[in-house]
Amino acid sequence: MESVFPIRVTTQGTNRLAVRLLAQLGADPWPNLLLSPCSLAFCLAVLLNGAAGDTRTALVTALGLEQFAEEEVNLRFQDLRVQVLQIGPHVAVDLATAVWAP
Repeated sequence: MESVFPIRVTTQGTNRLAVRLLAQLGADPWPNLLLSPCSLAFCLAVLLNGAAGDTRTALVTALGLEQFAEEEVNLRFQDLRVQVLQIGPHVAVDLATAVWAP
């Protein structure tokens, strides 16, 4: 499938977020650390749809997509999701579709 949007812009923000988060989490002496930047970005994009004000600004900034309207952010993540799920015939990918809190 041909991409509607170049995923480079979407993934650059995700990669920057992952590097910042790993730097913070890696400061603790955890023997094992596993982080999925893609899953984290998808979860933040889900949260973004219900966010407003400072929270929305923080989420958009964390994702590195300040220059885009909410509708375009959604379209970019929709396109990225399609591409991730179609990586190849021998790869199984399961992405988060909900965010739960205690």
